[in-house]
Amino acid sequence: MRNSLILIFILCILLCSNELYSQTAVDHFKKGTEYFGKENYQQAIEEFSSAIKLDQKYAEAYELRGLSNYYSGKFTEALNDYDKGIQFDSTNANYFYIRGGLKNQLEKYSDAILDFNSVIKFNPKFADAYFQRGKAKSQLTDYQGAIADFTESIQLEINNADYYYSRGLVEFLAAKKEDACKDFAKAKLLGHIKAAGSIEQHCK
Repeated sequence: MRNSLILIFILCILLCSNELYSQTAVDHFKKGTEYFGKENYQQAIEEFSSAIKLDQKYAEAYELRGLSNYYSGKFTEALNDYDKGIQFDSTNANYFYIRGGLKNQLEKYSDAILDFNSVIKFNPKFADAYFQRGKAKSQLTDYQGAIADFTESIQLEINNADYYYSRGLVEFLAAKKEDACKDFAKAKLLGHIKAAGSIEQHCK
């Protein structure tokens, strides 16, 4: 009987310790989100790091630490955080989307395309995923692939000036001047601030 009570007592201590341990990670995460909301990214990074020390599989903490690093201009650190976030939660399309954007920033265009492929597989109607993939393809001089992606994004969001303008730029590079000028004109109509300059430069 005495041994059973001791065993129950030990189990209770272990369970309670685990509960406190998890709560502490969540507490740091909550503090981190508060700092993040106030754009105090360095403090947010410290809190998310503390949460991760306590729970190394805390995907959301990696995500928000990644965003904090991104807004602090630390793109490589942000990419590492999203790698970890995806390692522990590979079903979140947003993680792939942001990681793809980071890879575009770091000129890892082929890898970015793979991430945007994953986003589109999760959500085939995500217009900006096609747009971002098109930007990566254009950097690899896959102009036809880029135009196809920009066209898909336009079909999903027909009033987005950036999509028309970007397609126009790539069409011009692909020696499709007439199509490019039509897209610049549409982008201008929708309020794109650079479209008029592009029309003046390329379409007169």
